[in-house]
Amino acid sequence: MQIKDYKLGTNIVRYMIDENENVSLTLIPEGLEDKFKNSWEREPAPFNPRARYTPNRESGHLAYFQLAEQNICNPCVTMKSNPIAKTLKFKAQESIRDDDTAKIITTLESDEGYRILHTLTYHNGLRGFEVETEFINNSGKAVTLQMLTSFVLDNLSPFQSDDAPNKYRFHRFYGGWSLEGKHCCQTIEELALEKTWAGWNSNSEKFGCKGSYPVKRYFPTASFEDTELGVHWTARLAHNATWQMEITRCCDFFSFSGGVGDFEFCGWEKNIENGASFKAPKAYISAVSGDIDDACAAVTDMHKPAYKAHGEDGLPICFNEYCVNWDVPHRIKYSISVIHSRVLTSNILLLMQAGAKRAVNRILTANGISTKTSSPICLQ
Repeated sequence: MQIKDYKLGTNIVRYMIDENENVSLTLIPEGLEDKFKNSWEREPAPFNPRARYTPNRESGHLAYFQLAEQNICNPCVTMKSNPIAKTLKFKAQESIRDDDTAKIITTLESDEGYRILHTLTYHNGLRGFEVETEFINNSGKAVTLQMLTSFVLDNLSPFQSDDAPNKYRFHRFYGGWSLEGKHCCQTIEELALEKTWAGWNSNSEKFGCKGSYPVKRYFPTASFEDTELGVHWTARLAHNATWQMEITRCCDFFSFSGGVGDFEFCGWEKNIENGASFKAPKAYISAVSGDIDDACAAVTDMHKPAYKAHGEDGLPICFNEYCVNWDVPHRIKYSISVIHSRVLTSNILLLMQAGAKRAVNRILTANGISTKTSSPICLQ
């Protein structure tokens, strides 16, 4: 096993290249390097279902993709277990640094001419990383892409020497009207992702959002936690259309990944002509020692470069009425009439929930305000 480490901020970014030239990525919080388990050095234990090392052990992958021309090995469970990902071999890696950023660009290529360009970017002072994954078709023919990951964090958790019962938790956040940001924390056992006795069968928890809603049932943010070490591996997708994330147990590790919604999840596919490429949505990833608040803060920090570059020029001032009544409906009469009178005298866009439309119109009419004229109220 060849290991390439890069010290970036408070993390060790570790690339592992196995004897078959498969490449995987692991993030290690600073100070926990000595806790990392070299599981490939352990002796096989075929009769111990809890053993970290099994005869089917895989080192993981830097990216997963699926073509319509290829078979799906585990249909209706995950599209990550197809053998085509194993054909991607390490080609080159380049580290580029300037005053503000550091980029690690890794190139993978298969014998068929499929190429993956994986770019990890670190911004000085931030606790996370930007990840971009691009598929390039140099096969000499057009292919149909049905799945491409934006990010992959395999080999979770690298700090455990066995299957770690009752030591893993998965965090998600619900969306939906009046449920915005509700935290959901489940153990791996509650998700029915325990290791099988044989160690080889893949099970996966896949979730996301279909259509043009960035947030519907779930927020595009999730975190895998090793409770014994107190480490969170967190990811967030930056995408305004269909997306998915999934946590998959295969062999003796967990694979946490996400990207554009795949063919099984939403029917997505894209034709890629010879010489053309497709770039998956950008993702933010991090590994922190702390609680879920620390984990979310680390990926939220990753929005700072965009704000620094573009600011809020041209954006209207937004006022959210939720922060006036704090979801207590009996306050709405006072809130709407007073806020509306103030909004009329300023250049403010008032955001309200669409479910309050009838109540709003009734209150405005009672206060002598026409609901047919133009109004700065925006119902969402």
